[in-house]
Amino acid sequence: MKTNLSLLQLSAVLLAGSFFTPTSSTADEVPDGVWVRDGYKLTVAVDSLKSPRFLAFGPNNTLYVSVPKEGKVYACKDADGNGSYEAVTTFIEGRDSGMIPQGIQWHDDDLWLAQLDGVTRHRDTDGDGKADKTVQVLGADDVPTGEKSGHSWRALLIHDGKIYTHVGDQTNATDEPIEASERKKIWTFNLDGSGKKLFAS
Repeated sequence: MKTNLSLLQLSAVLLAGSFFTPTSSTADEVPDGVWVRDGYKLTVAVDSLKSPRFLAFGPNNTLYVSVPKEGKVYACKDADGNGSYEAVTTFIEGRDSGMIPQGIQWHDDDLWLAQLDGVTRHRDTDGDGKADKTVQVLGADDVPTGEKSGHSWRALLIHDGKIYTHVGDQTNATDEPIEASERKKIWTFNLDGSGKKLFAS
């Protein structure tokens, strides 16, 4: 029996998209070097996004995808729920202002977004498919950034009323002692940005 899981399909295709450019959009064509376990099937869910980084599911069969190189978060719509995303629109953009979107998560009617210098939440208040309200939850004074911006990937998790976030080594592979910086650690905050605590190092 073959199982068709949209999340597995999309994750594999999007993550692989960071390393190769498909030469064809044929739905059943599997690129070299990509494989799935027996019992699963790989199909293309969306093929128009280049170098995606993080994924987050929202309501109404909408998948949000952050693309740091473009300074955008896209909303991918699957109107009929068949696992193929027919429409891709820009939900958040700000490359001109230096925005480099990283970790994302849908929580309490907002799309939460992590960047090197903070965490924000975004909402589409007028129903046009694009975020028009932004609330700064954490700023550069709250989250570790360091003097250098190397290894700027910042993951994000909202769980049990807490924000979990981190940023990696500022040069990607330094021997800097762990006590010398707030980087290379996971921090937790309350949803309003207060209550900073060290979770893991």
